[in-house]
Amino acid sequence: MDKNHQNFIKAIHECKILEIKFMSDSKWEIVRKCIPLDFWKSESIKKDQLDRYFTFNIDSNHLLPILPDKIIYINITENSFNPGDYVDLSKRKKWWTIQRNWWIYS
Repeated sequence: MDKNHQNFIKAIHECKILEIKFMSDSKWEIVRKCIPLDFWKSESIKKDQLDRYFTFNIDSNHLLPILPDKIIYINITENSFNPGDYVDLSKRKKWWTIQRNWWIYS
C-alpha cells in the first residue's frame, strides 16, 4: 500500500482534511483542500471501471473523484471536519468501501 493511500485512509479515520496535489486532464498540477470520502469504482462517473479517490473539494464545493495515477501527493492537514457537514444520508445509496467510525454516517 503506498503512502498516498495510507494517508487517505488515515484521514478518513481521524476526520482530517487533506491537501491533494494532482494532474488535471489538461496536464496542469492542481492543489486542493478535500474531505476524504471513499475509494471505489463508480459506473456513474465513467464506464472505465477504474478505482478513484472520492473526495469533496472544499475549494469549489463539489465532489472530486481522482484517479490514483493522477495523484502527486496526499498530505493530511491539522484541520478536522465533521462528517455530518458532508454526508447527506438521504442521498447516500451504498455503504463505504473503507470502514470508518463516523457515527450515523458510517
